[in-house]
Parts: sequence; structure tokens; C-alpha cells
Amino acid sequence: MEEVEENGQKRGVYPRSMKEVFAYFKPAMETSFMTEEGSVKETLQFKEMKDFEINNGKGNLINNSPFLSDLRSKKENCENVQKQIEKNARLRDMLKDAESKKELKELLESMLAELNSAK
Repeated sequence: MEEVEENGQKRGVYPRSMKEVFAYFKPAMETSFMTEEGSVKETLQFKEMKDFEINNGKGNLINNSPFLSDLRSKKENCENVQKQIEKNARLRDMLKDAESKKELKELLESMLAELNSAK
């Protein structure tokens, strides 16, 4: 920070670099995200220019947001399941048959319930 004087009087302190600008102004933005359950409020903090980057889901904007990070994790999990289904011929065949699909769904739901009760 640089002190600026005019006619012998102190006019103020001015930031001289981007780092000082961010430290001085402390930019932040309150936002809300819509979910199936409703709205989630979050305050995004910006401490450097990289904090504005999305970078295909790997940028600081997403890393600095708990909501967006969680959403990215869910997306990656869905993509992994899709890849497993594409690789597994037996599972693909099960999903084509309505009765097998129903049984698989019931099995997965019971496993999920068991996992949730173990928390």
C-alpha cells in the first residue's frame, strides 16, 4: 500500500498490486443455489483472480464453494456409475428387463437404507 499526499496532506492509502486490491476491498458475493430441497445460500469470497475461474469444474470458484464442490462430486459419481454400466454387459442386460431392473432397484434401495441407518 502506498500513502498518497497532496499539498502536504495525507489523501489516503492506495493499493499498488492486485494482491493489495483484493486485501483492501475483500470482494465477496452472496448467492443462492436451487436444489431439490429448496434454496442454499452461500457467500463466495474472492482473494485472487484465480478465484473467478471455473476451468471445466476444477477451478477455484468451484473449489471455494462447498455447494459447488459437492455438486461436482455428485456429477463425478454419476459419471462413474454410467461408465460401469457401459462396461458391464450383464448389468446392461439386467437393466433392459423390467423385472430384473425392479429387483436391482429394490436391492440398491435396501443397501442405501442400510448405509444411511449405519451413520
